[in-house]
Amino acid sequence: MSGHLKWLAGIVALAAGIVGLWVALGFPSIATSMDISKLTTSQNQIAVQVYQNRLNSLILLAPQVLDSSAGKAWQEELMRARKKLGAAEDRMILEN
Repeated sequence: MSGHLKWLAGIVALAAGIVGLWVALGFPSIATSMDISKLTTSQNQIAVQVYQNRLNSLILLAPQVLDSSAGKAWQEELMRARKKLGAAEDRMILEN
């Protein structure tokens, strides 16, 4: 009988440890598809904001002479920022 009590005490201690860890981690639960959808929505909104801010800062920092090498580099960067913004907006549209 003593062996069974030690075994039972070990199981109870293990269960208490698992519950204690669960409580220490803030009662986490398994992510549902709704949670993942909310995360995707948030990421897409943030991406649109980041690329819009990048585009706005590029426009504010436009070089005086667009024919120079700096002007050409600025135009290329502006095109890349517009493409990234467009892609982020497309993801938002597809999501909805």
